[in-house]
Amino acid sequence: KILNKLPEVALFVTRIRSSLEVTHEALAAMQTDISDSASLLLHPSQCFDSIGYACTSASSVIGTEKVSELVRKGHSNVHHVTNPLSALAAACENLNVKNLAFVTPYTEAVSSTLRHAVELEANVTITAHGSFGEVMEEKIASIDSESIFNATKAVMSVESGANTPDAVFLSCTNLQSLEVLESIEQEFGCACLSSNQVLLWDMLRNAGINDDLAGFGRLFRN
Repeated sequence: KILNKLPEVALFVTRIRSSLEVTHEALAAMQTDISDSASLLLHPSQCFDSIGYACTSASSVIGTEKVSELVRKGHSNVHHVTNPLSALAAACENLNVKNLAFVTPYTEAVSSTLRHAVELEANVTITAHGSFGEVMEEKIASIDSESIFNATKAVMSVESGANTPDAVFLSCTNLQSLEVLESIEQEFGCACLSSNQVLLWDMLRNAGINDDLAGFGRLFRN
């Protein structure tokens, strides 16, 4: 939907084999296929403004620098490499986010690793968090917008004292969160960020495209 508003942008997609379950072991195993998948995008002579690796939790397990290294090994002719974790850090800096509420679909084991990585990468404090506790990719992808909104409401209701969240982050590129960004921002008066949103914003920004786009959260209006 975002790219429909930007007809001048060409998007190329390749896939990486992943497990049916979201576990530390499965996420770490994805690194073996990153370079090969990146090599399938276009002929090496073709230069990309940006390549994004679209897995939030795997970025926290593999490491953002390692992800960039593996992508460039597969396609070196690229100006900028990003992932949802690095993109979230850039978005938090852009919006001056210091305190972050956090919603994930994952198990606590995966969520806690990601929360730690986010605090280090984005230099933020996670003041409240919640999770659906799902391990199966299929179930994560089927979580509906109403459930995401209600989970966010529960997290935002947690007493955080003086550390009121500046933004809430909806983690996972398989989470169908784009439809609820605006309604969450209107309900709670803070920025709502999601994995796909920040990833695409970071890729576009580094491709020199800074258009204001309504309907996708204040990040795209800032």
